[in-house]
Amino acid sequence: MALKALSNIDRRILYLLMFVIVTFAYLNPLGLPLPIGEFTQATFDTVNDLEAGDIVLLNFDVSAIGWDEVKGSTSSAIPHIFEESGVKILFMADVDQGPLFIEKTIMEIGVNPSGSDDIQDWEIHGKKYGVDYINLGYFPSGATSALAADFRGNAFRDWYGNDPTAFYDSIGLDTAADIKLVFSFDASGGYSGYARVLFLNSSSYF
Repeated sequence: MALKALSNIDRRILYLLMFVIVTFAYLNPLGLPLPIGEFTQATFDTVNDLEAGDIVLLNFDVSAIGWDEVKGSTSSAIPHIFEESGVKILFMADVDQGPLFIEKTIMEIGVNPSGSDDIQDWEIHGKKYGVDYINLGYFPSGATSALAADFRGNAFRDWYGNDPTAFYDSIGLDTAADIKLVFSFDASGGYSGYARVLFLNSSSYF
């Protein structure tokens, strides 16, 4: 009977009631606390503890179908890492679409003082491409083990075809053992354990 009565109410009245309820909720929020999880705090503290000269690897294990799942993490964690003074950053991807989202992220969180179309001109919190950070591009999962064992021998060109030797020399990078922190932005859940094994010598992995 109640359902039948509701079905007979003019829908404009129902829409008006909905509008009133939603407006009231917006103007009078419940103020529920947003707790900070233990893992979130540990990640934040780990980034804050980075020191000048530390190397951070940012892996994009993501394609278009999973981008919405991880873009919030990239837009919060990556700027935080770039804020740390003297930290050097490596971008890479083990999914073929990953480099596209690396560039998308750089353009969203960085600035381009030159005004050119070259992604290598973009700066993030004052950090410059080829000096403070680099994009190594796409490495299939099967090649990651070799990369971890020898960056110079396996990543001898960056994503734009440049020789990264001078960058490696400036930051002292030879193997994964030289990397302080690894972040993997992963929408599938399959890469995390794999990367943990490959970069076992890194101090921290998220």
